[in-house]
Amino acid sequence: MPRPGLVALDPVSGLPLAWNPGRNPGGAGAYSLLATSQGLYVGSDTNYIGNFLYRRDEIAFFPLSGGSVPAATTTASLPANVYEAGGLPDGAAPADLSYRSVSGATVAGATIGALATVPNTGVDWGRTRAAFMVGPTIFYGDADGNFWEASFDGTTVGTPVAVDPYNDPV
Repeated sequence: MPRPGLVALDPVSGLPLAWNPGRNPGGAGAYSLLATSQGLYVGSDTNYIGNFLYRRDEIAFFPLSGGSVPAATTTASLPANVYEAGGLPDGAAPADLSYRSVSGATVAGATIGALATVPNTGVDWGRTRAAFMVGPTIFYGDADGNFWEASFDGTTVGTPVAVDPYNDPV
């Protein structure tokens, strides 16, 4: 993710946030950072913060108030469903998104249910190379090298939207 001169990172995962605080033009650097109880001051050799959106002649302020809450970082627990994308040796059809219910308090004592299929997802999961979930969103890569995201509530997959992790839309 391009972030010219300044980046906002998730404090838990270290991944770049969707918001781009980048300095423009890039200049030589952000020379001073001052954290206060109200927010962060940045002193740099550039006049714009946020991809030319905000003129802040060499000093910018990022308040702690406002913004959005990062995605939850809770870990799933049992009982739960374990999903399989694409055909696996257990009998799932290559294009299916399937799952097994796993019950019990621990993995060692878990009972694994029969294979079931999520109906009518509209995605050929046999072309999926990897998939993961963050909150109610499933992300997956396909055989053509594309990266997608869609809402997923455990029974319905929303309309996939292409994700370009290398091109800041601003």
